[in-house]
Amino acid sequence: MGTLQGCSSTVTAPHGVKASRPQAQPGPASSLSHAQQLRLNKLQGSYRHWQGTPYRYGGDSHRGIDCSAFVQQVYRRAFHVSLPRTTLGQVKRGVEINRWQLQVGDLVFFRISRGVRHVGIYMGQGRFISSASSRG
Repeated sequence: MGTLQGCSSTVTAPHGVKASRPQAQPGPASSLSHAQQLRLNKLQGSYRHWQGTPYRYGGDSHRGIDCSAFVQQVYRRAFHVSLPRTTLGQVKRGVEINRWQLQVGDLVFFRISRGVRHVGIYMGQGRFISSASSRG
């Protein structure tokens, strides 16, 4: 299995995904369950709250935010779940799952260059949200 770890807005997940599930969630389903639809709605609301915020390494506010702070803030706001501040801390907290097991709200980790890890939140249908662009 490859590793998927980097920051990006809504994009299609590449082959070789490393993902984790911070909380126990039901197994994979062919369509969104009621619980998954509720998670998606909460995530979309949190995304709108942060939309337009530029990426800034080490940032954790609307003036600039990095990928792990974005995930941390979204989880706190949408699910009242406290996650570690760093991508490495978030990787260690989760339970690794296969790409075909991804469900709405799972964390997706990827690398865009050697040694640079990033994280996003799976939104379903091969898409995820993350902080990546200097333009927000």
